[in-house]
Amino acid sequence: MKIFSFSYKKQIYTIWDVYYTYEAIDENRQYKIANYKYLGSTAEPSENIDVIAYNRLRSFKKKSIEFTNNDTFRFGKYKGKKINEINDLKYTKWYFEIVEDPNHKEFVKNFLYDNWYEFKTNYEGKEYAVSPQTLKKYDEIDERQKYMLEKAKLGKVVMLEINSNPKEDGKIIIDGITYYFPKVAPRYFNGIRYFVPICNGKAKRIKNKVIEAKLFNLDNDIFISNFNVIK
Repeated sequence: MKIFSFSYKKQIYTIWDVYYTYEAIDENRQYKIANYKYLGSTAEPSENIDVIAYNRLRSFKKKSIEFTNNDTFRFGKYKGKKINEINDLKYTKWYFEIVEDPNHKEFVKNFLYDNWYEFKTNYEGKEYAVSPQTLKKYDEIDERQKYMLEKAKLGKVVMLEINSNPKEDGKIIIDGITYYFPKVAPRYFNGIRYFVPICNGKAKRIKNKVIEAKLFNLDNDIFISNFNVIK
C-alpha cells in the first residue's frame, strides 16, 4: 500500500510502501507490525498524509499490540480468562462500562444481555448496564410510587420513616419515592446549611424520625401537606 508523508526538515513530501506482518504473543494477542519502506520524495502527494512517517527518510517498522478475539477479559483481575466462564456479573458490568474497543464492548454487552441485563444511556450519552436485581427494584419503586400517588389523590395519611433532611426545594426521597414539603426553613450546624420542613408555621426536625403525614397530589407530584412526629 503506497502512502505519503512529509519531512519538515527537508520540506519535501515522502513516498512509502507500507505492508503488515504479525507475530503471536499468546492465544489472545499478537503484534501488528507496520513495515514502512522508503521509496523517495515527490513534489505533491496524491493522497492523505500519514503522520507516523513525519520527518522520516529511512525505512522503519512500527509495532503495536492488538487482540485476536473478543471473548476474553483484556485487563483486570480476570485478565486472560474467558468472559462466559466467569460467573461475576457485577464485575463484568463494571468492565463493560469502561471498555473502549467497540467490537469487544459489543461482545460483553451481548453476554450481559443473555444474563437479563438491560442497557440505558446517561445524560452524557454513555451507555451503562442495569442488573435484573436493580430492574426489579425499579419496578417495585414504580409500584410504590403509583400506590402513594393514589393515596395522595385521596388525601390519605401515611406513616413515613425519615432518614434524611429535605432539599432546598422541599424534595425528599423516602424508600425511592419522591415527596415534597411545600415549605422548608434553613438551619445551620457547624457552618453547614441544611433544611427542615415547616408544619403549622413551625420548623421541625424530622431526620431519623417517623412521621404521620397527610398527602396531597399536585401535577402528579406527592406533597406532604402537614405531619406529626411520632418518634
